[in-house]
Parts: sequence; C-alpha cells; structure tokens
Amino acid sequence: MGYYVHIEDANCMLPHKHADLAYWRMCDLNKHDHLKRGGSSTGEKWFSWMDQNYPETCKTAQAILIELGFDVEEEDDGVVIHAYNNKSGQEELFLEVISDLLRTVTNENSTQNKPFIVWRGEDDMVWKDIYGEKTVRSLTGVITFQENPIG
Repeated sequence: MGYYVHIEDANCMLPHKHADLAYWRMCDLNKHDHLKRGGSSTGEKWFSWMDQNYPETCKTAQAILIELGFDVEEEDDGVVIHAYNNKSGQEELFLEVISDLLRTVTNENSTQNKPFIVWRGEDDMVWKDIYGEKTVRSLTGVITFQENPIG
C-alpha cells in the first residue's frame, strides 16, 4: 500500500442532504479510542494526521474531509472528492462510516453506477474502493503492459 498514497481516479460525492448525518458519524468516531492509530507516550489518542479535537475545529463534513487530506469541491448537488496525495492515515475509516451516504458524481461521461476511488501507493500497489453500501468493497489487481506486435 505504501506510506504515501494518492487518488488516481474517483467518482465520489457526499450529497448535501446527507452532510449532517455524515458529519455526526465522522465526529462519533472520536469516541472510539481503540480505532485511533495516533497517540503520545502520555496515553492521549487521536486519528493519524488529525487534530485530537477535530469535532471542535471542523464544523462540517466537508471540513473533516479536508482535515483528512482530501481535495474537495462543493458543487450544486454535494461535496465531490477530487484528490488525495498525502501520507496514508485513517482516511479509509472515515469514508467507511459514510459509505452508504456517498453517491456517484453525475455527468454525461459517467459509466459507473457505484461511487468509487482508485488509490495508488508509493509502492505502485493499486486498489479500488467501491462505496454506496454499509460496507466498502475493495478490489485489487495487477496491471500488465505488453508491447503490441506490429504485423
């Protein structure tokens, strides 16, 4: 997976009508110290790369997504996830708790019926997370390029 990851492709939006519920769910995660991978020698716990008090500093679901490291854009229908290019933290956990709230970005070129993100790690591992239901489906694969014989 790699220490640094980035989004290669995404078709994922949090509709405005689900923003309050998404915010509540992502803030509720902060009550679960056993899920947190960041911490100090004094016993304080937090989510990797996040402020310990993010529910106080982030007032919207969009703000939490930005705090996690996502590049997002607010559009008419909702908040669209465009990019992530950062250290791997716990962004996947936050997306998992809102998976059933995420929708596909609608446009004339869209051929996907489920919202997704294609990730690539610094080790060139590639995987695709598919959202839209209570659980996230994660697909992995190998990309092989072959020279086309001219004949």
